[in-house]
Amino acid sequence: MQSYSSAVQAVRDIGYVGLGFHQSPAEEIDYAEEWGIGPAHIPELIRLAQEGVREALEDGELGYEHLEHACRALAQLGANEAAGPLIEAALSLQKVDDTGDWLYVIFVPLLARLAGEGTPRLLDQAYDREQGDGVPGMLCISALEKIGETRPELRQACVDVLAARLEGFAQQNPETNGFLVNALCTLKATETMPLIRRGFAAGQVSEMMLGGVEEAEHYMGLRPKTARMERDEARAREVMDGLQWGDPKLMAELQAVMERMQGQVQVAPREPARAPNKKIGRNYPCPCGSGKKYKHCCLNGGTLRA
Repeated sequence: MQSYSSAVQAVRDIGYVGLGFHQSPAEEIDYAEEWGIGPAHIPELIRLAQEGVREALEDGELGYEHLEHACRALAQLGANEAAGPLIEAALSLQKVDDTGDWLYVIFVPLLARLAGEGTPRLLDQAYDREQGDGVPGMLCISALEKIGETRPELRQACVDVLAARLEGFAQQNPETNGFLVNALCTLKATETMPLIRRGFAAGQVSEMMLGGVEEAEHYMGLRPKTARMERDEARAREVMDGLQWGDPKLMAELQAVMERMQGQVQVAPREPARAPNKKIGRNYPCPCGSGKKYKHCCLNGGTLRA
């Protein structure tokens, strides 16, 4: 393990506090107030994040506690200089199974919070290095979309990168082009509609993301909903209404889960989980059903046995 200052070591030692899907930015720890984390700690926090990535690559699973703490602390500091190392770290993490949700739902918004003037260019370079197509390219597109959406001062730089990449639609797969078009529509980049129309006309834009060119024009605010969109939305509402009112058992189960998550139901004390000679990854959910990771729950009991 690397050595850190007392403040950063304290961040490393926090452990699991309901991170990931259970922690919104408004609820996250104030690292400056709690441990005196400041700009002087940025290099160490970058090293801490990189340590978390190395551990994930070695374990073959994402144990993200101190990785996420480091990213959140860097985001709170607005550490623009961390963008490059964190982008490289995120691209490396895609070699680990089951990291997609964390990368897209947690990491991308954190990157947007600390992004600086040069971050769109760094993502463009990463996109180029990863040859665009495939999961790494999708992550870069998603990051550019989120940065442009949440950081108005960086929107145009993100639009410029996305449009430049869409210019190569003939050499890219339609799914990648669909992601690019979707991002440009999210950013309401109406000036790119001629390019988008050319991509659709060439049959090089997948309709899986948002539909066809008419849907793209609608999401850009250039035309009303089409009849097809109205039918699709009506069908979606019908399905959702069916889920909500047509299956009381399902809704009761969902309500129970929500109450459990909100702490409205007291859970009876549990015995340590047992299973016949089965090795459980330390970062996997504990089989006792607590919702915690195994290493933060029943791991101290050793290898699970019947």
